[in-house]
Amino acid sequence: MDVAIRLDDPLSLPKHLLDAVRQFDSQFRSADYIDNLMDDSGFLIFVEEIETFLRGNNILAYHCTKEICPGYFREKGLRPLNARQHINEFLKHFHDKLTPEQFRKFKTKCDDWLTSETIPNREGKIWFCLSPYLVKDSGTKRFFSYFGGEALYGPFGQEQECLEILKEFGNPVVVKVIAPASDFKVFHQYAFTRDIISHYARLINPEYHIYSVEGYFSRAVRPDEIVDVYDKEVFWATFWPEIEAILHFAGSDAARDRISMIGCLAAPINSSR
Repeated sequence: MDVAIRLDDPLSLPKHLLDAVRQFDSQFRSADYIDNLMDDSGFLIFVEEIETFLRGNNILAYHCTKEICPGYFREKGLRPLNARQHINEFLKHFHDKLTPEQFRKFKTKCDDWLTSETIPNREGKIWFCLSPYLVKDSGTKRFFSYFGGEALYGPFGQEQECLEILKEFGNPVVVKVIAPASDFKVFHQYAFTRDIISHYARLINPEYHIYSVEGYFSRAVRPDEIVDVYDKEVFWATFWPEIEAILHFAGSDAARDRISMIGCLAAPINSSR
């Protein structure tokens, strides 16, 4: 499988781009947002170069969901949300897990929801966190809690009886995917560069705002594009100490070590920029 860029890790960048990043250390120390630097024509040229590089390569992305049984996504991949199909499959495969009254309630509520022109925002899409720390964002909580995602929890609002039933199915997992950056729809210009460069800037400025990126694409994820499927708790235990370090250790010995590593990869900078 091809090497992929992890957007929260500036060491993912090649040497010549790391050289360029370090030229702007003084600006990163004095500004807290990447947007504050966008009026600098030299910085913008640099941003465009990195964005072109990133869009021409694979990146890592993280999908939060529940898996019905171990190995399912490894075998089947991921598919874009089709609310009606998801609902029909749930009712077909799990009707014996529901009482007749629960089945009727699920079917009626879902049918009403589908015919009310309430189309989920995620219909026809697969959504991803493009930085792994977003996996622990409050916005992912429902995807780990309720089997079937919005297609199944959407019709029930705050009806706890049905929501509690959806909690019983599946195991909360994080699906780690490798895919071309150009396949992802994101919502701001230079989104990939904003993400990876803000992580670099955070190493030397503890107040620097990390640019959070999520995105989607409207095609299936093939099984060979799935790097790993982590139990949610295993993912947090494995990655969260490292992620917390990236988010919080600016100015610490660990941050200085990380910057030294970048410095070893990049040529010495004599510029005052």
